Amino acid sequence: MLNRSPRESLSLLSISIMILPLLGISLSKAESMRDPTAIADTAPAQTDSAKVLTPVVSFSKGPLWDQKRFELLAKKADKTSGSLAQNPDAKPGQADLATLAKKANNPISDAWLLITQNDLTFLEGDAVDDTEVLNSFKFQPVISAPVFGGDWNFVVRPVLQFNSVPLDDDVGQLFGVSPNDIVANPSLSEIAADPFGRTTGLGDTVLLTLLGPNTDDGWIYAGGISQIFPTASEDVLGQGKWQIGPAALLARLGSDYGKFNLDSFNVGALAQQWWSYAGDDDRDGTNQADIQYFLNWKADATALIGMTPNISINWDAGGSFDDKVALPVGLGYIDMFRVGKLPVRWGVEGQYYLTGPDEIRREANLKVFIAPIIPNLLK
Repeated sequence: MLNRSPRESLSLLSISIMILPLLGISLSKAESMRDPTAIADTAPAQTDSAKVLTPVVSFSKGPLWDQKRFELLAKKADKTSGSLAQNPDAKPGQADLATLAKKANNPISDAWLLITQNDLTFLEGDAVDDTEVLNSFKFQPVISAPVFGGDWNFVVRPVLQFNSVPLDDDVGQLFGVSPNDIVANPSLSEIAADPFGRTTGLGDTVLLTLLGPNTDDGWIYAGGISQIFPTASEDVLGQGKWQIGPAALLARLGSDYGKFNLDSFNVGALAQQWWSYAGDDDRDGTNQADIQYFLNWKADATALIGMTPNISINWDAGGSFDDKVALPVGLGYIDMFRVGKLPVRWGVEGQYYLTGPDEIRREANLKVFIAPIIPNLLK
């Protein structure tokens, strides 16, 4: 064990505690939500499929050809023929993939996704001797239910996390203890003198709920509630607080691709804000936000090139803008493929942080995700 003075020990304690907001805010990423720009879309052209099917309905007297089944068949024919109309050379399987991409592109569509995402974040700063690594593995099922006759969707997205942080789990013993008591207690002083290590386990759980119109492209919007539950298996893996706040989505999804016009881009943002209202009395209250913004060019019917980073804000942090806000930019690629009949989207993105506290800050992040698309069981 290093022999440090009480002042040095308290300095290292403050460093270790500064890592926790980084983890707490990054837990809410969702990278935070189902990525609204993870899959490109196509705009299905309108067809006369209803007119084509009408004679069949007129002459068929069986119960299978009732009005409701006719409407479903007409709608399905419109979507398939629309995808083929945009890309006449596409095979039927490719057209179906483009249709699924169109639904998955919308974070409040009726598509169900099982997102698995990993974020590898590199920490640097004046208080860190070498680069430290924070890893967050997330499982984010995205489940939607039609409401108001299917014109709107209610979306539920829990985020379950398994994290690995560069802190010893004994650092949790220092929470709620005054500096004088730490100095007076040899065992606590020992922990504060050398807080770095490795702790791995369950993190806090995020639950995002949104309600918005079921729209394939153009302007989309939604509002709802976001919550954080203190489910971390160790104190250093979470914030120890029950948190709640509003969430809002505003985006414009293009209807074209492969061109350098407005309709070949997806742009928008999802904002979430949390305040703590209960939890461990030894832990500080929270007042934080996460804003995922996205700017992606639609290279083809399913592929995107661009960025979908998350801005993290700790409103309670003292100091300048850099001390409160972690602002990243990025560059990544997203596409789709099939495993048998199962459509899957995937993506990879590198991100670099422009702002953050000088003492310890997120320097860079590598995000990788994969998301099978499954049938909506509530339709």
